[in-house]
Amino acid sequence: MISKGIFFDLGVYSPEENADQLAEKIAEIVGMKGEDCAKVWGRVSKLLDDPKFRETLKDQLS
Repeated sequence: MISKGIFFDLGVYSPEENADQLAEKIAEIVGMKGEDCAKVWGRVSKLLDDPKFRETLKDQLS
């Protein structure tokens, strides 16, 4: 999973077996539930520059 580095940076445990659950949760956090994974990660990658978003992501995934 290419996003594994993001999870590591945030301090979020991300084993391969729960990758789908994490992806769904992230889509929900950014308001894109049910959207294509590539679109969601495109949005997330833009938002990762915002420290508030990073904190929100960390809080909701931990």
